Amino acid sequence: MIDENKITFTTQGGDGNEWALDQTLLCVKKNLISATNWRFVNSITFSNIVIFGWYSGYLELKHLITKNKLVICLLDNDSEKVYPEIFLSRDAKRVDIWLTHSSREKEKLRSHNMNAFIMPNYIKDKSNSSKNINEEDFQKYLYPLISFKKQNPGSKIIISIQRDSSFINGDWLPKEQKNPKYLLDLYKRAYCLKNPYILALTGARRHWLVRELEALDLPYIYLGDKPSKEDDYLKKVPRDIILRIIKECDFSIVTSSWEGGPLSISESLEVGRLCFSTEVGLANDILSKKLLLTGNLNEDISLIQNLIEKKIVFDNAYNETFKKYNHFVNIDLSIFIQYILNNLKYKNSNIFIILLMGLIPLDFCFSKIELIIMKMIRRIKTNYLLGKILKKIFSIF
Repeated sequence: MIDENKITFTTQGGDGNEWALDQTLLCVKKNLISATNWRFVNSITFSNIVIFGWYSGYLELKHLITKNKLVICLLDNDSEKVYPEIFLSRDAKRVDIWLTHSSREKEKLRSHNMNAFIMPNYIKDKSNSSKNINEEDFQKYLYPLISFKKQNPGSKIIISIQRDSSFINGDWLPKEQKNPKYLLDLYKRAYCLKNPYILALTGARRHWLVRELEALDLPYIYLGDKPSKEDDYLKKVPRDIILRIIKECDFSIVTSSWEGGPLSISESLEVGRLCFSTEVGLANDILSKKLLLTGNLNEDISLIQNLIEKKIVFDNAYNETFKKYNHFVNIDLSIFIQYILNNLKYKNSNIFIILLMGLIPLDFCFSKIELIIMKMIRRIKTNYLLGKILKKIFSIF
């Protein structure tokens, strides 16, 4: 019989840059801490359950996974588009549980006899935090919105927070996945038709869209430091400020061609704002059909205009969306936890190691060793023999 109070888990394999990948991994961690008595540890070595933020992160650390550990992997993107190898790969078969953003991906994996559940996807609303935003951030991120609303009381603000640009061959080009060309086409047509909204942008890698908006002389609100020629990949807007930005706007928008989530839809709903979105990721699971963009320019222009101008359309979309969202947000959490308990390959730790951990912070030390190994693996192609050696060493613990 497993003593649930002794179960340990760790989260690994994010990209370490606080993008949506890391935020999603953090959501899963917080949900498990609040829903169980399991203890979070920093290292793979001293964990019973290892949760990876994405498949690539799992591949980097697979040689540290011993046979007694239960492996969980978050599917951060469209499986057929981004990770087709998981359906055939030998490495993917070692993953015990897959966590998906959407029911569509969940059913896709289950059709291949893979154990899949909807990942816990709760985002705590920090926008009303007692911690005040500093004056510099207020002026950069919130004041332009407040000022615009005072001067244009009849207009709505639609915020786009997804990075739209890729730096290829010395130039900033539209990122294929995020499909900013369609966002630009929508806004260009809406502006010609005098639709009552303005587009707001924030976040890193907005180079292409900013350039195009300015070339077309289209009005927009930019929140933060405008992009220059250089890559601003690491100049991310803090998540608590993003939530406050979304809350200060009227709607958000996603025009992606494919997605895992995206996180921006959940963030919008968490602060009470509706999101227009193409039918990607979890959009169908949590949004009203009145918010779903079809890809037909004229239809989508009408859809946005109707929702902005007709209160009854807005109210119906709002009520339907939040009913779906509240039902979906942790829909699989309890059965996911029970599945883990039923399949945990529990192994008692060596008594010597337990005693030693009381004297030396072994968990912390091993987490640093594992990080070094991961960085080495990123630089060299790990061979089969090295993998066997690493597994042998880490199985001692």
